[in-house]
Amino acid sequence: SQKESAPRKLLPQEVRAKVVDEILNTEREYISSLEDITEGYLQRCKQHTSLFTEERRDTLFANADELLQFQRRFLSSLESVVKEGELWETCVGECFIKHK
Repeated sequence: SQKESAPRKLLPQEVRAKVVDEILNTEREYISSLEDITEGYLQRCKQHTSLFTEERRDTLFANADELLQFQRRFLSSLESVVKEGELWETCVGECFIKHK
């Protein structure tokens, strides 16, 4: 029987690059979901007032617009420090501190 070789252990810079890439992709997906909520569901709820009372709608979507704007600024800040092709050299910690 032939022994299966163990997967190669990632180098520290490869791990760091994967983490940075994952953070960026997660933020982009989150913003896309928030856009679906604010530009889709929320707008439809405002147009079709029979779905929810204004109070209920405000409770359900309390700060969706503000959250979307915050996340867009945060992603922009992340993207401004990304070193394309050299993700392992990207430092994103300051972005988290700046946007806490």
